[in-house]
Amino acid sequence: MRIRSNATSLNTLRHSDNNLKNVRSSIQKLSSGTKINSAADGPASLIASERLRGQIAGLRQAYSNNENAIAMFQTAEGALSETSNILIRLKQLSVHAANEAVNDDSMLAADQHEVENLLSTLDRIVKTAEFNGRILLDGSMGANGASVGNNIRFVNAETWTEASPMEGYAVDITQVATQPHIRGSVPLTVQNIGEGVKILLSEGG
Repeated sequence: MRIRSNATSLNTLRHSDNNLKNVRSSIQKLSSGTKINSAADGPASLIASERLRGQIAGLRQAYSNNENAIAMFQTAEGALSETSNILIRLKQLSVHAANEAVNDDSMLAADQHEVENLLSTLDRIVKTAEFNGRILLDGSMGANGASVGNNIRFVNAETWTEASPMEGYAVDITQVATQPHIRGSVPLTVQNIGEGVKILLSEGG
C-alpha cells in the first residue's frame, strides 16, 4: 500500500483558502462600512467598538430626552407667562380699587367681577396646563425632575410649600384701602442711618 501526496498542491490549496477568506472579510467590511464585524477581526477592537456603540446610543437618547424636557419647559413657560399676566392685572385692579377719590360702588363691583373672572381663568390654566398627560402647575410635579444625561439620574426632591385648597381662595374687595402716611420726629441723615435707625410701620392707624 502506498500513500502518495502532493505537498505543492496542498500548499497551494491552503493559500487559496486563506486568500478566499481574506477576500470574503474584505467584501464584508466594504459592504458594511465597518472595520470590525466579528470577534475574528480583533477581539480587543470589538470590545472597544461595542463600548463606543453603547455610549453613542446613550448620548443619542440623552439628546432625545433633552428635546422632550425642553418641550415640557416651554409648555410650562407659556402657562406661567399667562399666569404672570393675570397676576399683574390683579395687582392693577387692586390699585385701581384703592383710588378712593373717584371710585364708587358700581366701579368696585366691576373690579370685583373682573377679579373673579381672572381667578377663574387662573384656576383653569393651572388645571389644564399639561404635557404628555401630566399636569404641570397643580403641584403634582413638585417631587419630579427631568434627567437627560447619560450618567445622570434624578434621585429625589421634597416640597415644603403647603398645597392650596382645591376650592381656591376667595378674594373680595369690600372697601377702598386707607391712604398711607409717613410720620417721623427725626429726619433721616447719613449720620443717624450709620448709627442705626428704628422704623416702625403701622397700617390702618
